[in-house]
Order: sequence, then C-alpha cells, then structure tokens
Amino acid sequence: MCVIISNCPCCKHCYPCSSVSDPLKCKAFPEGIPKEYIWGPVDVQKLKECNNGVKYEEDLS
Repeated sequence: MCVIISNCPCCKHCYPCSSVSDPLKCKAFPEGIPKEYIWGPVDVQKLKECNNGVKYEEDLS
C-alpha cells in the first residue's frame, strides 16, 4: 500500500481547518476539497486549474 500526500495544505488558497472534523477547504472548493484531490491521483501542481478559476500556488509565507 502506498500513501499519496496532497499539496493542497501548502497552497496559499487553502483555509485553516476550524476543527479536526472540518473538511479541508480552499478558494477552489469552499465546501471542502474532494477526496481525490487529497488522497487520490490528482496532482494539483500539474493542473491548469483546480476549480472556480483557482490554480495551485505554493504558500511561501
């Protein structure tokens, strides 16, 4: 079994979670990032756009 770790938490558009049970959210997915982006084969760094015109941008702060 292999584990894929998403780049989503490193994106400047990702929101901090308000609780442990709260889904990871971002400007592209304000209701929650889909599981295939977090645990699946989607490489957000290679996408032209994640959703809603928003593209992955590394948070350098």
